[in-house]
Amino acid sequence: MNANGGQKTNPIKLTDDIVCHSPDEPFGKCECKGEGKSERHSHFAHTLLPSKLFRIQAIFEDLGHPEANAPLTSPESEALSNDVDSGLGTILSQSSFFDPRTKLGTGPSFTDSKSRSERRLTSAQTSDGIAIVQTRLVFKREDYNVGIVCALPKEHLAVRAIFDSKHQNLIYPPENTNHYALGCIHNRNIVSACLPSGNYGTCAAADVLVHMKKSFPNLKICLLVGIGGGVPSEKNDIQLGDVVVSHPEGDSTGVIQYDLGKTLKNNEFVRKGFLQSPPRFIMTGISDLESDPDKARYPLQACLEGIATRHPEYGYPGYQFDPLLAANAKRNSSSSGDGHKEEGIPGKNAQVSKLQPRTHPKVHYGLIASGNQVIKSEQVRDKLASQYSILCFEMEAAGIMNACSCLVIRGICDYSDSQKNHIWQEYAAATAAAYAKLLLSYARVPKNS
Repeated sequence: MNANGGQKTNPIKLTDDIVCHSPDEPFGKCECKGEGKSERHSHFAHTLLPSKLFRIQAIFEDLGHPEANAPLTSPESEALSNDVDSGLGTILSQSSFFDPRTKLGTGPSFTDSKSRSERRLTSAQTSDGIAIVQTRLVFKREDYNVGIVCALPKEHLAVRAIFDSKHQNLIYPPENTNHYALGCIHNRNIVSACLPSGNYGTCAAADVLVHMKKSFPNLKICLLVGIGGGVPSEKNDIQLGDVVVSHPEGDSTGVIQYDLGKTLKNNEFVRKGFLQSPPRFIMTGISDLESDPDKARYPLQACLEGIATRHPEYGYPGYQFDPLLAANAKRNSSSSGDGHKEEGIPGKNAQVSKLQPRTHPKVHYGLIASGNQVIKSEQVRDKLASQYSILCFEMEAAGIMNACSCLVIRGICDYSDSQKNHIWQEYAAATAAAYAKLLLSYARVPKNS
C-alpha cells in the first residue's frame, strides 16, 4: 500500500488496481437487534474490488449484489429539505466512489460540514471518465481555489464537460456581472466563467477575472483555456488540434504582449512591459506530468473521446481538413519525375513540407503571444514568431496575466494566416480542456488558509 496505494483515498486503494470498499455506516444495528429480530448476526466486512469500478454507477448495500442505476440518495437524505442545511455532512448509507488516482488533501473535504452545506446527490452518469457523478453540492465561495476563464462559449462548454461533478450555484453581489459554472475536477473545487458574448481581447478578459477574484477570494491559480492560432514549422511540428501551454523562456514569463510598446523614429517597434509568471506549484506539476513514466502514450485521448461522445461536434475533424497537411499531400502527389513540384499550392514552405499527419494531439511548451488583434497574415505571423520564438497567438492572456498569476492553455484551431476557418475550433477547445484536466490531476494546489 505504501508503494502503490493510499489509505486516505475513498475507497481505500490497496495496490495500483485494487481498492477496498466498506460502507459509510459500518456500525449500523445488527439484524438480531430492534424490530423484526432475526437469529442471524451481521458482521462488518470489507470487499476487495478492481479500481476501475469507480467509473461504474453502483450502490453497495449491506447485503446482496451491487445495484446498478440505483438512486444516489438514501431515504434519510431524501427527507432533508433542499432549502435547509442540516450541518450533518454526508449521510448516505452507501459508499462514495471517487477516482483513486486523485491526490487528496488539496481541497475541502466532502464530509467537512464546516466548509460547506450539502443539498443532495441528484443523479449519476458515466461518460468515459468525464462526468462520473452529477451532484448538487453547495460550497462557500471561499472553498474554490482554481479559476478557469474562457473567451468563447464553445470553449466554456468543453471545460464544463470535463467536470467530475457539478456544484449548486451561489449568490453573487449585484455588481458582479459574470455567470459561473461550479464543480470539481480531481478533487479540486473549480469555478469557470466565459467572457460576455461578442466581447474579446485583453480588457474583457481582465474584467471577468477581476470580478471572479473578488467573488472567490481564495483562488490560487487561474487557467486560461481555449483556442489559438499556431505557428507551423518543421522544428516545432505544430499541427491543428495540438495544445500549446505557456512556458517561461529566457527573460519571458511564457506570455508576451506583442502590441504593447513604442515605435521609434526608424519605425522600429520596441516591446515594453512584463507579465506575471505562472505559480511555481503549477510549473512543478508540469514537471511531474512530463516525467511520469506511467503516463499513457496518448494521455488526452480518453478525455477527448468522452467529450465527443456527449458532443459529437467536438470530435477529431480529420487531417484532410488541415490546410497545411492537405497542401503537402497535394504537392507531393503532383511531383513530376524530375522532382519539380507544382507551384501555387498553399503551405508549400519547405520548413513544413516534411510534416506527417497525427491523429492524436501533441503538447508543446513555449511562448504565447497575446494582443488585441487577430493575426491573419503569414508575413506578420512569421516576423513576430522569428523575433520572439512564438508558438501561438491569442487575444486574452495579456489581460488575465496583468491581474492574476495564470497559465495559458491553447488548442490550435488555425495557423494564424489567411486560411482561417471554424472547422477545428470545437476539437481544439476540447484538446485544451483535456490538457487542463490532465494537469490538475498532477498539480498540488495549496490549501486555503
